[in-house]
Amino acid sequence: MASKTKLLSNKVYLQVLGTCSLDTTPSLLLFTDSQRYLFNCGEGTQRLFNEQKIKYNKLNNIFFTRICWERCGGLPGMAMTLRDSKKTTINIYGPENLKDLMNGTRFFIFHEKMKYVCTQYNGIKDTAFTDENLTLTPVVIQGINNDKSHDRKDENLNSEQQHPDKKIKLDPGLLKESISCYICQLVSVPGKFLLNKAKELGVPKGPLYGKLKNGENIILEDGTEVCPEQVTEPTSPGPVVLFIDCPCVDYIPNIVNNHSLCAFHEGPSNMAPVIIVHMVPMAVYNHPDYVSWSKKFGERTEHLLINSEVCSDHVAFRRQATIQCKLNTLDPSIFPLLYQSPKKDLPQFPIRTVPGAFCLQYHLRPLKQQGYSTSDVPEPLNVQELKNEAITAIKDIKKREDNSLGQGSVDDFDFEVVFIGTGASLPSKYRNVSSTLLSISNEHSVLLDCGEGTLGQLYRHYGNKADDVIRRISCVFISHMHADHHLRILKRCFSVKQVSDTAAHTLVIGPLRMRSWLTEYSSLCEHLDFRFDRDRFDRDRFDRDRFDRDRFDRDRFCRDRFCRDRFGRDKFVRVGLSISVVPVDHCAFAYGLVLSHVTGWKVVYSGDTRPCKELIDAGAGATLLIHEATLEDEMTSEAIEKKHSTTTEAISSGLEMSARFIMLNHFSQRYPKIPVFNEKFTKHTGIAFDHMTIRPRDFDKIPSLLPALKVLFAEEVEELTQNTEIRRNKLNANES
Repeated sequence: MASKTKLLSNKVYLQVLGTCSLDTTPSLLLFTDSQRYLFNCGEGTQRLFNEQKIKYNKLNNIFFTRICWERCGGLPGMAMTLRDSKKTTINIYGPENLKDLMNGTRFFIFHEKMKYVCTQYNGIKDTAFTDENLTLTPVVIQGINNDKSHDRKDENLNSEQQHPDKKIKLDPGLLKESISCYICQLVSVPGKFLLNKAKELGVPKGPLYGKLKNGENIILEDGTEVCPEQVTEPTSPGPVVLFIDCPCVDYIPNIVNNHSLCAFHEGPSNMAPVIIVHMVPMAVYNHPDYVSWSKKFGERTEHLLINSEVCSDHVAFRRQATIQCKLNTLDPSIFPLLYQSPKKDLPQFPIRTVPGAFCLQYHLRPLKQQGYSTSDVPEPLNVQELKNEAITAIKDIKKREDNSLGQGSVDDFDFEVVFIGTGASLPSKYRNVSSTLLSISNEHSVLLDCGEGTLGQLYRHYGNKADDVIRRISCVFISHMHADHHLRILKRCFSVKQVSDTAAHTLVIGPLRMRSWLTEYSSLCEHLDFRFDRDRFDRDRFDRDRFDRDRFDRDRFCRDRFCRDRFGRDKFVRVGLSISVVPVDHCAFAYGLVLSHVTGWKVVYSGDTRPCKELIDAGAGATLLIHEATLEDEMTSEAIEKKHSTTTEAISSGLEMSARFIMLNHFSQRYPKIPVFNEKFTKHTGIAFDHMTIRPRDFDKIPSLLPALKVLFAEEVEELTQNTEIRRNKLNANES
């Protein structure tokens, strides 16, 4: 009791992070003085942390309500960020298959660098989580079709043996997930010590007061025993919060009849939950049985509802949206405004309800402040005001460069490139991680890498047209197994079926470890609908321990052998496209891609790499080279060490390739808004931004935007210039 009294948090509140908007998933953060507790960690969660300047140092525990990508998709990225912030242990809790999910990430996360303490709940003798702030009791709700007797794995087999692609024919019904709801109760507040009562009972001032405050009985010199309840006000029980996740009406019977949850119906009014967080669709929330169950908690209980049907769709990543508004003034077709859904008309709720909103808070303690707070909920962006600021800033340049800014060239080639994410390593406030969409025709496109948050970016870019765009993605190319290049592919593999029951399989081209990761996740967590290009990547020649770049038979590897697969052959022949994979100089199993069309255009994608002769040779005469330029020229040593390219190296690769145009991409997050310019930039070079959309006819226009970009980001350019000068001076000093 002593330690709890000492560490009692004076301020505790619950904050909504994700709200089922276009670019977020349901997640909440419980703040106390000493700890942060995260409930669900979907894609984009760490980016929301950065957006709201939430520090990671107090986050030690993450709780999941369901093991699906919508709830867990941000966990691998979050785990790596916590590892990089010097944390050595992270505790994760959730229903069955949580351990399988984390075990599957071994294909791209080195688990030995961080300890993952995984507690999995199955509804049988589950132990409540308790610390100095709260007690969290899991309530496991079994899926209707959850077959406990069906043994889906043999613990003696490795993942490849358990789940070979050809043998995975599991009934999706067997994957009906169990759910962990949670009962969260803050520690009780000790009653106020009544000094006058203590004096009346003859308790001398001093150490005995402390013992009574800490809940200990004492014996006075005359033998009289004094109990704490004689000299303190009654203990105030900690407020209770319920977290309820119910994806469909099938789960309602097991929720409304659960004894642990229904116990609050009969309990004293002061023990009723102060708030229930409902992560449920309207079909569940309005169901008569669910409504009746919710009403039984009484009038004192607040109900917070989080779903895509009622939560507003304001842009969560406002800093990126602010930049986009300013860029839009330069060229609306190259820098389109981000989509925001119209304001929603709220339905008539069956009980008193508050829809979730980004940064909405519910204060639990102190009791005087208990209730909702909207002080941190952002207002919708004033797009026109932001555009007016930018127009004023670039007014003079706009006049001088009006012709070049307003006109592009005429071009027979008809392809489009949308830069979905242009940052390196991890998501930032201004740039998401790697992903580029190449649209070949009105019916087919190729996604070049698929980092965390890619689909959210696509929905924010295309709005109501996004489902059609997703349906047209015929192929996803994963350049290598670093997490910033592939974590969104899981959502892509089953989202296509959500938007179209008749959509074809997703063809995935990538390292064999990608196949292992997708296969294992699909068999243990959620069914994925994909087809892996197994012919192009030869397992024997790509054993990680025996890979030797100098002795590797590149000719055999680079042949278009995957097209023997009829699925792959038909898909690309139909659109007149041929694809060649090229080994590049980054980590093991890293590749670039060359896409050639029958009409004559060629697009080369470098992935992550040092300047690479194989890529230059394969991409000779490219119409467009998309090349990583992670670091500035003064950081060449670091670029060599980490096997990335500098700005000048990327441009030089394009010149050696005789590329018609070069788009620089994949910038280190040390350049959050804009990378370092230098004299190597030519009239054939451009800088990629998230949501930037280009076509061949824009190639002559893009370089003329550079002067305006320098004005829009004048402060950042000046700071980067100063930092570059400091690095240059250090280099010169070391050399001398």
